[in-house]
Amino acid sequence: MITIVIPTIQKCNENLYKLLKILSEDNAVDEIIVVDNTRKGIDFVCPKLKTIIPDENLYVNSAWNFGVKKAKNEIVGLLNDDILVSENFKFLILHFLKLNKYLCIKYIFLNYQFDIIKT
Repeated sequence: MITIVIPTIQKCNENLYKLLKILSEDNAVDEIIVVDNTRKGIDFVCPKLKTIIPDENLYVNSAWNFGVKKAKNEIVGLLNDDILVSENFKFLILHFLKLNKYLCIKYIFLNYQFDIIKT
């Protein structure tokens, strides 16, 4: 199973909520951690979602690190709040993780195609 960590400043909640909806319906993702740097809270409900509100804005990298420390799974995906993933996200990610120890999602386009590079 996969934990996904997403830092947010809630610039475009429409994209964030689309991303959360896709991830919440993905069987390979059983935990979604949103680090809310605005400290306003997230208006999205699903059993997989854990919202963390830090005392101050952690920005992106520190928010990812904070989320990874809170993750319950060994496999953790780091995403931004302004991307969309395809509905077959789990298949692609799990396939590449079986072949490689690490992977980086380089681009995610609005047409749901993305390049994956091995690091």
